[in-house]
Amino acid sequence: MRSYMVFGVNLQAGFLLFGPPGCGKTLIAKVVANEAGTKFIHIKDDIIHAKLNHQKMSKRVNFVKGLIREVAGFAPYEKRITELLKSGKDKRALKVAKRKLGTHKRAKKKINEMANVFRKKRKSGASLTTRTPRGDLQGWADLPEELLHSFMSLMGSFVQLLPFSGTCKSWRAAFSSYPAKPALCGVLPPLLVRPMDNWDAPNHRGHDGFGLRKCKVMDVVNQKTALWCQIPDLADGELFFAGSSFGQLICVHGQECHVLDVFTGATIHAPLLQSEVKKHARVTCGVLTAPVTSPESHLLLCISFTWFGGFSLLAWHVGSGSWSEAIKCPRIDQVIQFNGQLIARDYNYKLYVLSVVPNLGLEQIISESDDADPTPFVSPWLVACGGMLVMVSRDMNDNLKHEFNAYKLDRSAALAKWLEVSDVGNYTLFSGNDIRCPKLACESPGVWGGSCNHVIYAHEGDPSWSTHEIADEHGIDVMAGLEFRTDHMYENVPSFWVYPSFMYS
Repeated sequence: MRSYMVFGVNLQAGFLLFGPPGCGKTLIAKVVANEAGTKFIHIKDDIIHAKLNHQKMSKRVNFVKGLIREVAGFAPYEKRITELLKSGKDKRALKVAKRKLGTHKRAKKKINEMANVFRKKRKSGASLTTRTPRGDLQGWADLPEELLHSFMSLMGSFVQLLPFSGTCKSWRAAFSSYPAKPALCGVLPPLLVRPMDNWDAPNHRGHDGFGLRKCKVMDVVNQKTALWCQIPDLADGELFFAGSSFGQLICVHGQECHVLDVFTGATIHAPLLQSEVKKHARVTCGVLTAPVTSPESHLLLCISFTWFGGFSLLAWHVGSGSWSEAIKCPRIDQVIQFNGQLIARDYNYKLYVLSVVPNLGLEQIISESDDADPTPFVSPWLVACGGMLVMVSRDMNDNLKHEFNAYKLDRSAALAKWLEVSDVGNYTLFSGNDIRCPKLACESPGVWGGSCNHVIYAHEGDPSWSTHEIADEHGIDVMAGLEFRTDHMYENVPSFWVYPSFMYS
């Protein structure tokens, strides 16, 4: 807490956090109290005012009682005067005292003393019955930017950050200038975007003429708080979902390719693809190499120009006027960032280092399992856990139950190999049932109440997700809904995990 003293705030005994409605005061206070290992007390302003009024009224009543008791023989009028004081009728109480106490010298002295007390209270602006409205509170909009940044670093979810960033212009500016925003991705848990069924929510048309589907946005930390967004409706076959990265959806429509912000709907239109691309071209992977606001951002597509033909890899430098020349490649199913490189995985689970500049290319990472028959992996997916590249496989154990097993890539020798590990460290992994959706790792899950070495798996039905320990010997029932799609390229967008794009700007 001493670090806050630089802002002129002494938190040794405690502090009061105030601000406008909906700015996340309670959430911030909880996090600060937890970090400090101290007690958190939540009192609404109505209760505070009631307690203060009661305390001040009690002091006033006791004072008047004492005055009247000192006036011998006039105690019968104490009750009436006290009732008037409790109802806030100060002047009326004074008149009654004057009339009832008459001209008794001692009474006159005490009456004048009581009148002086009331006069001082009015001059100082003290009030027993007036409630200070929330809108009259001043100063919260002028808090130092450094102090606001320190609050942001203590928040445990994006649902807490959203009201913070929308409080006022100064808080929004502090949020935008927060240098550690990208670092929060990978520390805070991602949000789950879950498209609603047609009968659950009516769909609309977007500005581009494509249908929009309403989606429920869920947070594993604040499960009772639900947000909403709209994404393109792919059920009518007009758009094909190619992938998601950096808070963007990548969709293909014939020769057109669109990059859409999941939450704002802002759309970037890439140049038209080659004329050989037909309406039903197979797109197996679409990914961004960096946020769209970055000058180094490229859009990558693995696409087959014909139904039975080979695959090609294309790249578009976001903002440029053309695609790079396509190169022949195996079917690429997944591309992730790891240690400053792009790692691609093909349909046969082989790995490649993917380069975009100065030239588009793939260099295979030779491993011992490349020629294994049968392959040791079942419906695998890649994820980066800090400095460890992990392949997660959904295997079948001896009890005929599913279990998630993890393998890390060891490149210490010329021939790389996958080593099975029972623990992926201080990480929680987020996955779903479609290879096109991002697979994410969240470090230090204990901060927000999660468990390390677990997979949080998104479902299409209920429940919205399930949590499973890696290498759990008890296994997972085969009916638990852990199917994994790798070849359903024209279905609607599944439930997927996402970090909002504003965290990368």
